[in-house]
Amino acid sequence: MIVSKQMHDMSLLNDASALLRSSTSKELYKELQALIERHDTIRVKTGINLVAAEGPMSLQARQLLSCDLGSRASGGSIGRNNRFFTGLDQADEIEALCIVLLKELFECSHADPRLLGGLHANTVIYAALKKHFKVSDMSTLSTFYGGNSSNHSLGPPGILNYSISNLPVDPNTLEIDLNAFEYMAKFRQPKLVSLGAGLNLFPFPVKEIKDIISRWGGLLLFDGSHQAGLIAGGVYPNPLSLGADIYTASTGKTFSGPQGGVICWNSEKFSSPVSTTIFPILTGSHQLNRIAALTVSCLELKEYGLEYMVQGITNAKQLASNLQTHGLNVLCSEKGFTETHQVIVKWTHEEGARLACHRLADVGIFANAVPLPED
Repeated sequence: MIVSKQMHDMSLLNDASALLRSSTSKELYKELQALIERHDTIRVKTGINLVAAEGPMSLQARQLLSCDLGSRASGGSIGRNNRFFTGLDQADEIEALCIVLLKELFECSHADPRLLGGLHANTVIYAALKKHFKVSDMSTLSTFYGGNSSNHSLGPPGILNYSISNLPVDPNTLEIDLNAFEYMAKFRQPKLVSLGAGLNLFPFPVKEIKDIISRWGGLLLFDGSHQAGLIAGGVYPNPLSLGADIYTASTGKTFSGPQGGVICWNSEKFSSPVSTTIFPILTGSHQLNRIAALTVSCLELKEYGLEYMVQGITNAKQLASNLQTHGLNVLCSEKGFTETHQVIVKWTHEEGARLACHRLADVGIFANAVPLPED
């Protein structure tokens, strides 16, 4: 997949146009229902999901996505004097509960769940840092070394004209080379280091990196979209406790909530810049039904997070071991494969990893392909 040249498949759009021309509204509704039921059968009832970006959401949380809150305009912050619309007193109480639960789970002073997703959260932060703190240069992980495009030139930092350098990484383990980083950083002195990865088998050296960049007042952003549930469950080091200035995350993935995003921080100096960049600059009405569902997911992680996440890591290790036993080349076997929910198979066959994933999908097993250093 060439991310920079994304286009819709025109054949599917043409098929949809033909269906629209040949069907009544009642027939189209039945077709829609049939497609949803087919999806549920394939992805929920019979499929095996190995996509790290998708965590199972509970029935209780799913049910709240269809509540009346989803049809209400929510512009602003919680509180009668802060909303642009009236009749949201109960919504204010729900959102307040969600925020205090997030603050407890991520052990932080401030949390904001009004984001559409992890990329939206990162967009807010990069915009706020540039506008209010004059940050315009950064170091981050290359997308070929586990990095995520939402923290690179293909994402918000690119459109906001950040000067971007890559963090040095060991190509065999995808771990940051601290000695090489310290040498590089001494000359570049990046104002921001962004740790955001679509691949993360082992915890990042957050404290060590923060100690290095603190010499010139550098900031550290931790995009924990994939690790959010692990952090909330207490099985992955909390980046804010180790020195990260700001933490962003998706609320899907390991957090097992609805698709959305969250930003967490401790220092009061970020509060007004982050909040005002969320609203009114980059967000209008956020989905209050999603906030309600997210509140349920927070309660579930508060109650069962440790047990849930420990089992997830145990499952990942066992899967990796079994795959290797069956002849697949699984990364980092000498280190126990992983300390997160992720497992990486190095696929070197001629068909390519994406075609292999499509072949798996044809038999109801869902995984995803990612670039590695030699790709």
